[in-house]
Amino acid sequence: MATLGQTLPLPEEGWIRYDDTDIIFKYSSGFIPSPNASYFNGSSRLSSTANSTVEFHFKGTKLRIIGNKHNRGSSNISITIDGVTETFSEYHVDIIQQALVYEKLNLSNTLHTVKISTNDTNFVLFDAIDVSKMLYRTLVYIDALYYYYSNSWNQLSSTAPTEQDYIGYGMDDLSIIPDTAWAQFQEEIELCCYTNDPTKTEISFNIETEPFTLAEEWQDKEINVVEYTDDPQQTESTISIETESFTLYDELGDNVDVLYYTDELTKTTSSLEYNANYSPLDDIYNNFEVVTWTDESNNPIKLSLGALPVSQFIKQSNDFTLPGSLQAITIVKNASDNAKFLLSFDSGLTWKTFRYGKWIEVTVNDMNTIKKQAMSYKEISKLVESHFKNQGDKIRFGYYIEDKKQESLNPTKIDATQLVIKSNVDSTKFQNLSFYVLNTEATIQITFNSGKILGQINDEDKGKVQYRVLLNDLPYFPDDGSFTRLAPSPVDINLNISERDMHFDKDNKLRVEFKDYWGNTDYWQTTFAGTYTGLMFMDESGEYLSDTFGGILKYLDFGMIFAGQTTLDQKVVIKNQLGYPIDNLLLEVNKEKLPEGVTIELSRTQSPFLATDYITYGLTKPLETQEFYVRIVADIEAKPVPNGIFELKINSNKAAV
Repeated sequence: MATLGQTLPLPEEGWIRYDDTDIIFKYSSGFIPSPNASYFNGSSRLSSTANSTVEFHFKGTKLRIIGNKHNRGSSNISITIDGVTETFSEYHVDIIQQALVYEKLNLSNTLHTVKISTNDTNFVLFDAIDVSKMLYRTLVYIDALYYYYSNSWNQLSSTAPTEQDYIGYGMDDLSIIPDTAWAQFQEEIELCCYTNDPTKTEISFNIETEPFTLAEEWQDKEINVVEYTDDPQQTESTISIETESFTLYDELGDNVDVLYYTDELTKTTSSLEYNANYSPLDDIYNNFEVVTWTDESNNPIKLSLGALPVSQFIKQSNDFTLPGSLQAITIVKNASDNAKFLLSFDSGLTWKTFRYGKWIEVTVNDMNTIKKQAMSYKEISKLVESHFKNQGDKIRFGYYIEDKKQESLNPTKIDATQLVIKSNVDSTKFQNLSFYVLNTEATIQITFNSGKILGQINDEDKGKVQYRVLLNDLPYFPDDGSFTRLAPSPVDINLNISERDMHFDKDNKLRVEFKDYWGNTDYWQTTFAGTYTGLMFMDESGEYLSDTFGGILKYLDFGMIFAGQTTLDQKVVIKNQLGYPIDNLLLEVNKEKLPEGVTIELSRTQSPFLATDYITYGLTKPLETQEFYVRIVADIEAKPVPNGIFELKINSNKAAV
């Protein structure tokens, strides 16, 4: 179990995490985005302004705050839960990222209101929250007994399960129970569900069965459909029932008497015309031979036989290769609706139908199974792009056709099968009756400055592109070395390279590889010296005084200072290594950490030294530097402090572009 102060990169069992970018959080202006690959999902919110706030609501019994501990972190952060205020700290001598900085357990299981407030100008970094995960546990109730399934049915000893019984024995996934286990019960089954979600008032279960019809369940029984409505304007209802195709012969047999009545006095006879496509051969179900004899040796008999396919499953012999994402299938039919369809995404090895929101494999060696589970032309036409995700880039059709002997002279016929495919546009031309597909290579425009990659990948074909980033020949983004998902061009790249992954003692190699839908690959590459990102302090020689995370690299050493003394000034340089222009830069002394009787004076110029305790700057572009001078004044009554340390803090706004 996690403890306060330790790194917690992922939520523990029973918790669920919300990132700082989630819409549940409401920030005051003092909290600004602070992207960094070391934070959860590469983002966080940072404040160094007093009275900045984060507000949110959550349901549950426990709460954790994920932040960043470091030596510039605030030790006085307020958190108010349902009107009760406590404090927590993000101060630590070492940097601990994605740290568990606050935890509250045993809250009431209701909706809670939370407000986090900063009380000083030290850093407060808000990365994410973890809250209790809502539980759903189910027991099976049969004949006054409760059961749970774990490799086999187990009876609960209690006849009135408690909350702990549901949590300890209840099932959170009923799909693990095989059909053979359900078949052991012949009694009525009830599903009893427990949840700790106080807003949940009802729950639904999705029960999947073999396809069946009402007629199979209630054969020869009268069915009454009772409907209720509170609409006073509705006076009637319409119920549509879809049946399998049938004919009069299916219901009445081969002999039918037709009674005809008319009140037309001139009518003395009647006639009935019924056309059926039928041959006596249809009644012969076994194999047969046709034997003929003739004494005309010079005129052999020619036998002509016309027949309809009866209960056949016809498999397409080749695949359709999809150059893009499949959006829909359209069947252009003719006459009878008897054709049904199965699809294969692995060149005919397996055949599938779409039922209950997912693809289900169908055994195609049994015609009755195919007939029951194959999709009608209406069903297959309702499939949309999302239904074909993760099914590969090829598709094959299987057609089930059944024509009955009494049906009309028009047999089942499929005029066309059309695929609606989202693929590259403006890339096809016809020339001299030959077919060409044009493919221009994707191009990339990249700038790399102060640890930030900014750029765009484009393809004139308007096709899809993907990329990956390597740092010093190792995967950086995505971190598993794969390419990003194919996305329509242009694709923007906006990525920070953390100095924690850079070499500061030798050159770094940054490589962005990209390719288009057709697999054409290219790359952009550069080498750079490792550098820190942010508003960086340097001494007169250009050495960094601190790193990006506020860690001290080097001190301005004023040596021993005596009471009543004013030291010589030292030059300090501020360099904008954020990667974008900033404005309203404010530099000031952190007076809270000054020893008693000691003053820090700042000046824009060395001569004359115009003492002040803060300095402001206007627009500062990337890599631009600003300089100032600092000195220490010790009062005559200042108390001795060994190894005294002072701090300067800086704030700015991102300049409008």
